[in-house]
Amino acid sequence: MTIELEKSLHNFNPDHFGGVNDFLSTADSNERDTLMIACADHGCAPDNVSFAGTERFFILQHIGESVPPPDRRQPNDLFGAIEVGFYDYDLRHAVVCGHLGCGVIPNWLKDNSGPDTGNLRAHFYAAAVKAVDTTYPDLTGEAYVERVICEHAIFQLENLQANPSIRERLDANGLKLHLWIVNDETARVLAFDPRVGNLVPIEEMR
Repeated sequence: MTIELEKSLHNFNPDHFGGVNDFLSTADSNERDTLMIACADHGCAPDNVSFAGTERFFILQHIGESVPPPDRRQPNDLFGAIEVGFYDYDLRHAVVCGHLGCGVIPNWLKDNSGPDTGNLRAHFYAAAVKAVDTTYPDLTGEAYVERVICEHAIFQLENLQANPSIRERLDANGLKLHLWIVNDETARVLAFDPRVGNLVPIEEMR
């Protein structure tokens, strides 16, 4: 399964991305070397992937795997926890992990009148919803929600790479980015391929 997306919506350097071989080649490692930002609605084990041990991951679960833009940081936000992770561990990979069974995003789409701590829902509408409405105007129903889930996750990865400390590590080749979308029903993982702008089976991201 491949989900074809509009490449022009996002700006990534393919050299900043890693692939599944980064984990397969060190499959026996128990070093905590991977930051994972996952959705709070994804359950207790978003790191439960077959090609890497759970001890590899420093996990931050946040509503809709949301990453605030660096110019809109607030006290005690996600980046504070990210900085702790990089201080305490030699993190070499950063994964933003969304999932197709997300309950947060459909709820945001149904009701935008509730509390919006940190303006996360407002950022969601300004980025992902606007992009999907403009770029994929013919999508409706489940296909629309799926596309919003995918685009939202990619925008969060853009926010992550825009952080100066993350950008510095990327430019020094000390960190690799990954974007995963998990199919909750099949446990299959799609990965973002910045060369073509699509989500492809993770096995193809070598």
